[in-house]
Amino acid sequence: VRIDLPPADPDASPGEPFDPDALNLPPLSVAVDRLLVDRLLVVQGEQRYEVVHARLAALLDARAERPRLELDLAELDLRLPDDLRLDARAAVALEPAGNLAVIGDAEFLLDHPQGWLAGRVDLEGALLGELVLRPQLDWMGSDGLPAAACGRLGLEGQRLSIDRLAVDGLGGRLELAGLVDWSSRPRLELTGRGESIDPSW
Repeated sequence: VRIDLPPADPDASPGEPFDPDALNLPPLSVAVDRLLVDRLLVVQGEQRYEVVHARLAALLDARAERPRLELDLAELDLRLPDDLRLDARAAVALEPAGNLAVIGDAEFLLDHPQGWLAGRVDLEGALLGELVLRPQLDWMGSDGLPAAACGRLGLEGQRLSIDRLAVDGLGGRLELAGLVDWSSRPRLELTGRGESIDPSW
């Protein structure tokens, strides 16, 4: 399957904000035991996005007072612009109402000409509230330099709070905390400490 989209318009005005309570789901249950995608190509201007292979299962149950959506992505092989390739699996449970409470985890391998990034991210919270992320990442550069990172991050609107982020690399460790805010003017505040870091390592 090939889907051609018009190029993105940088001057387009943003659409109406999403209101999950406006969904008004009927009392139904839909289960997809297995869905296979062998080749899906999306072209937008000069950009190409290709799903080489994907396998997933899904469940939407809106019969109860609190509806839920469950997605189990067993495997994904995705090709992205700039010679990026993503292999991933994920499991997510979402309440499609209120502030969109969600819990889930994902494991991935991102292959790039400059190296590869692999790891796992656990998430819990709300898509329209605060979302807590716990990443565990490993990086191997094309120059052979490794690095690893783990921590706890909080994402809410246009603000990312870094409760704790530990980065191992260059023979030492760097521990960071702070925030990134892009709601009006981009702002970055960080504090941290390093041990045994050797730039020539």
